[in-house]
Amino acid sequence: MEWIGKVLPAPYCDEYEIMIDYRTDTRYRPRPVVSVLNPLLQKRGDKGCPHRYGDQQPCLYHPPSNEWNPSMPLAHTIVPWTSRWLYYYEIWLVTGEWHGGGIEHS
Repeated sequence: MEWIGKVLPAPYCDEYEIMIDYRTDTRYRPRPVVSVLNPLLQKRGDKGCPHRYGDQQPCLYHPPSNEWNPSMPLAHTIVPWTSRWLYYYEIWLVTGEWHGGGIEHS
């Protein structure tokens, strides 16, 4: 499944176009992959924002902690988690501090 839609994290935030790519036929544990399509995520100085996979893929949850599983509806988990992540991203753009919590990873 591939879904493209828009999210507005808060009234004063930018509206973001995102894509969710969810494949259950992978040899690894199926998980949705979220990409930000427009506007693209920016760097702050020479630093990219934390909690991402690649340049445009936010890290929404910690897979080893089983915070999400395939029985959970994407509309009730991944979509609002993406909106919340983008909210904290906009704060990070202004302040340089990540207030969204999370577990550090490379």
